[in-house]
Amino acid sequence: QGSLPVGNISSNEIDIRLVNEDGKFDAGNRQSPLYQLLKPNRRIKAWLGTYIDYDIVPTEFLVDTDTEWNQGVLTDVVAVDGGLELWQPEYYANFDNNINLTKNDGTTISPESGAIYTLRPNEGKFGGCVAVEEGTENGVQNGDFSTGDFTGWPIWGSGGTRTIVQTEYGNAAKITHPDSDYSYSYGIESTKGISVQAGEKVTVSFLVKGDRPNYAYLMLSPTPNHAINNQIRYKTLNNGWERGVYTWTAEKNCSVGFLFAYSDTDFNEGIFTQVQIEKKPFATSFVDGSREDGVLIYPNSVLSLKEATVAAWVKIPPSTHWYATHYRRIISNANSSSSSYNSLIFYILPEDKKLYLDLKGDDGERQVISSPEAISEGWHYLAATWSSDEMAIYVDGVKVAQRANPVLPSLHPNPWVAIGARTDGMDHINSLIDELLILPYAATKEEIARWYEQSLPLQRSERGNRTQQYNLSHIATVNDSVISWQETLNGQTATIETNLSIDGGNTWLGWKECTNGGNIPDITAGMDLSNAILDIRQTLSTNDTTVTPRLEQLKITINGIEYFPEPELKYIPLGTFWSGDWTAPEGEIYVQTTGRDRLELLSQSTYSNSQVRQNVTLYELAIDVLEDYGLESED
Repeated sequence: QGSLPVGNISSNEIDIRLVNEDGKFDAGNRQSPLYQLLKPNRRIKAWLGTYIDYDIVPTEFLVDTDTEWNQGVLTDVVAVDGGLELWQPEYYANFDNNINLTKNDGTTISPESGAIYTLRPNEGKFGGCVAVEEGTENGVQNGDFSTGDFTGWPIWGSGGTRTIVQTEYGNAAKITHPDSDYSYSYGIESTKGISVQAGEKVTVSFLVKGDRPNYAYLMLSPTPNHAINNQIRYKTLNNGWERGVYTWTAEKNCSVGFLFAYSDTDFNEGIFTQVQIEKKPFATSFVDGSREDGVLIYPNSVLSLKEATVAAWVKIPPSTHWYATHYRRIISNANSSSSSYNSLIFYILPEDKKLYLDLKGDDGERQVISSPEAISEGWHYLAATWSSDEMAIYVDGVKVAQRANPVLPSLHPNPWVAIGARTDGMDHINSLIDELLILPYAATKEEIARWYEQSLPLQRSERGNRTQQYNLSHIATVNDSVISWQETLNGQTATIETNLSIDGGNTWLGWKECTNGGNIPDITAGMDLSNAILDIRQTLSTNDTTVTPRLEQLKITINGIEYFPEPELKYIPLGTFWSGDWTAPEGEIYVQTTGRDRLELLSQSTYSNSQVRQNVTLYELAIDVLEDYGLESED
């Protein structure tokens, strides 16, 4: 009770109950070895024991019994705060590799024709995300080097080398400076330009990476004759990709091109791709040539008008990304909110940057709620719920507005719902969206708060709970292997999968489902495991939510040697306490006492010392106080 942080020596007190079934703690039991020994001020050292499961995480789930679950098979479970998220049928997209909506039964919903978007790897709140933006024209030809060569990029200067390399962002240009001679300037420049008028804003954006820290010149050079020359001196760090963005206002009518080059000894080599020049004050996602206005379009069957939840991580951009008019849409089922539509629009208004939910029911009345404050720049978890009881909106897990008993539309006005924009080229979010979730019920405020607080994606493209990896290098040559497990068979299943790397984790052979009692996939007799790592994961499923899914035991046998990923019992010290009075309540089978630590007891005493000490630390003074009170060094 009180404050009892794990490992903290200054916890106030601890309540202790010990089993007294045999009566050995009874005060009048003369046969007990504890007779007359249970007195106040007995020293008690306490530890918290917990099973740390290193390999199968978790071995046991707890089901949230406060939530009513629909019937049906429940899969793709996600452990949250020691509990279990069991999704009802839903639609979900993490935008890591595509924009398909995935249901919890594994089926996918592909976007409707006309969807225009750009996936942004590694730029989402979790992994990849999708950018939905207004149309643009790129003033650079072959800016992503998708032709596999330097079409549109002639050599500038001399003395270096250029090559096309493969990266996680596709093709890229690699420019190398000769280490032996720094007297040359060398690079490549775009042949295509973009015409701008005096006063117009131009934005160049690109991805750049240095194999070692280096400087590169990136020049915005209006042509012809490089009449104006704007340079960006850029340094990449930690060998990682960085996105460079530079906005420039034209001083006179000109054409703007792009040059990537070096001209001094600071530069060694650099890689760049996804170059784009646009006539606007911000950078959109890269697409070569001209691009239509972006939008994600799905069949309206994914969104229930009777009751639903829509949630997503949305990156609120700077004000320059939004013009002062038009909504910035997250999801909608209509391009207009006129009287002819039973519309539903979830959006942000550029004028005040507040979040809005606009519903027009069958009675034709517009019902609008909004957040009381503007949404700041950066990633935010935005959610909307509606039912006949309430319509509500949430920002970062907190309900910020609601309206009771809304009149809901009964039919969609269109066969589609749109994400990130209207379908007629307006109201673009002009930013990034990640972890889209659409549920057929109105989630509670507790659920939405938990989704935000856990700061984790709701589900990943790879299902299952990952284990720690097994280092198999000590096995060397394998003769045989077996994997087996015990599971609770009461309407439940446990799917076990393994993933093997034979080069120390650099590459993996892919997840494969195991057969209980069968061989470990990809491990064959005679294989050399001297540099092998094995990864294991489990996915538990149940169609009876009254029973906790549980994997009882997992065992791996290689060359006749068994490996049990059993949990290890670890003890964490809670501190040293001194007992109060002991009591054994009549009719109960326990004895109890309350222990307090000496630091807490110090508050009940007065310490005085006539000795004056100089140039000592607080730690040394504390030792004096504690020893004066009677504590020994081990305490």
